[in-house]
Amino acid sequence: MIEELLLKEGSITYKNVGSSMRPLIKENRDVLTIVKRDPTVPLKKYDVVLYHKRGNHYTLHRILKIKKDGSLIINGDHNSWLEKDIKQEDILGILTTIERKDKKIDLATSKKYYWYCHTYIAIHPIRRFFLFCFALPRRTINHFKRKKHENK
Repeated sequence: MIEELLLKEGSITYKNVGSSMRPLIKENRDVLTIVKRDPTVPLKKYDVVLYHKRGNHYTLHRILKIKKDGSLIINGDHNSWLEKDIKQEDILGILTTIERKDKKIDLATSKKYYWYCHTYIAIHPIRRFFLFCFALPRRTINHFKRKKHENK
């Protein structure tokens, strides 16, 4: 459905669902506009892209690196893991604007967004460590809950 809308309309606007791009994007608050990717325009580091994942799952994450073979390393700002070897042909669109509280943030021209990207991404290795540590207790509890449920 998302792919069809992008093909037909050229862009989609919707309210975000999920927390993987916090603090930049907050769930059920921010309205996002994604423009269909033009394959003739090269993707750039720090672009926030919508891409097709396994099955019918779509994800909006940031490009951290474009490898020599053209594949991408992508990460949600709030995630501790990297998604490697994403193919450029799986990229459907690019986030262009975020609307919140009657403000429209144009990602191509916003100085605050520019500094957010460069600062937040520069501390990425440190953030990954802390996110991993903070998530460890939750993952451990969930692991034991699954084991308990499986043993019933």
